[in-house]
Amino acid sequence: MEDYIKMIRKLAWDFHKSTGVDVDDLFQEAAEGWCKGLKTYTPDKGAITTHMWHCMSNQLRNYLKAEREWNAPLCDLEELHKVEYNVDHFMESLPPEVMEVVDIILADPVAFDILNRLDARVKIREIQWRNGRTLKEVRSVENTLRKIWSL
Repeated sequence: MEDYIKMIRKLAWDFHKSTGVDVDDLFQEAAEGWCKGLKTYTPDKGAITTHMWHCMSNQLRNYLKAEREWNAPLCDLEELHKVEYNVDHFMESLPPEVMEVVDIILADPVAFDILNRLDARVKIREIQWRNGRTLKEVRSVENTLRKIWSL
């Protein structure tokens, strides 16, 4: 078994040198390829090491392909800078009660930036209740803000 672990480590290291992906992640994927290869191996196909090498290589290639697709940029930064945003029009379209909350957040963005989502929601609710909003109005503002944040 030690020889097989060396083979898994060698293949993971080779892929690491050529791709720069974390060697531990590659080792884990190669070991998974090894396990899958054990299920498909039959002695009449040849040496087990050859079969396993191909299974592990295929597993690593599929993993790298999936990683590239997952980590692909959504858009080119140059294109992003070319887009003109009409923030004023967007802000004017917000209801006044939502604009109050947005103004409070923008007045002290650092205070909200350090909070997780739940704590930020609680703080926004407290601010609205102090300003005399009803529960229905608070929920309406929250729903509007949730829609804005998901854009």
